[in-house]
Amino acid sequence: KRHRLREAKLWVNPPEYYDHPRGFLTYKPYIPDHLVKFFQNYSQPPRALTVNDTLILQQHFELVNIQVVQLRAAVQLSVALGRVLVLPTLFCGLDRWWAPHAGRTPGATHLRLPFACPFDHVMDVVKWLNPAGFEFHFRESSFLDNQRTSSTVRMSRGVVHLCGEKNYFPPESVAVGAGGRVECPEFKEEKSGIAALQIPIHQRDAKFQTQRVAGLKVLDIQNMGYGDIVQWENGEDKQELENWFEKSGSTWCCVIPPTGERFGHIHYDMFPDYEGRTDKHGFQRTGSFKVNLGP
Repeated sequence: KRHRLREAKLWVNPPEYYDHPRGFLTYKPYIPDHLVKFFQNYSQPPRALTVNDTLILQQHFELVNIQVVQLRAAVQLSVALGRVLVLPTLFCGLDRWWAPHAGRTPGATHLRLPFACPFDHVMDVVKWLNPAGFEFHFRESSFLDNQRTSSTVRMSRGVVHLCGEKNYFPPESVAVGAGGRVECPEFKEEKSGIAALQIPIHQRDAKFQTQRVAGLKVLDIQNMGYGDIVQWENGEDKQELENWFEKSGSTWCCVIPPTGERFGHIHYDMFPDYEGRTDKHGFQRTGSFKVNLGP
């Protein structure tokens, strides 16, 4: 509830909340047009969804998952740079309610899909507030639009362009040059407020590659990477972060459970891009992400 109030700019925090000595990191996730159009044209059935409504469920999770994989990259980059991550606005294809429904909470007939959904629709905010084994801080998506955040913070902004092999970016999100690489834009060395960062990036090199914008309060990532874009100093750092990622997702609710089944909810997975992965509930994927109910 506190996070919802923060998103709505109704929660008053101590003054120090609205600044941070290490600065902030922000980005806007890439979302494919065809997923947006699918939900804009979605004709809601006159009944609650079931597991047989595979197309609508798959489209919803495809929409959320491409944002989740970028969010995983953003968390890695914020940890490597030592900056506070300003969460992006997430978009969901389906509403969430604590009972089976047809895509919108009953009574919310005018809700336009897809919609800017609360962060806790997709992520477990309590887990995000308590990362174990590493230092990570975040702020709500409306943080930089909040009048309590000083103009000193909001106006001190730099731009960072990510470059590298195309598989480190969301599919079809950026122009790919010769050799299958996303090239950095050309800019004059003396031009301030702009930097380029090659991914994947080693943890110890992230701050060095962005040193020309290190003094600015807010860094805007122009084209967020996709997946595991940081190479860690040691295996323990990587494992601690992955363990936290594993537990940080929430659930979508709900379809009508099949006969004899208890569960109608579906868990979000922070690793939907990993093929053949066994998730936290022991579901073994033989291919790409598939919808599984419960537990």
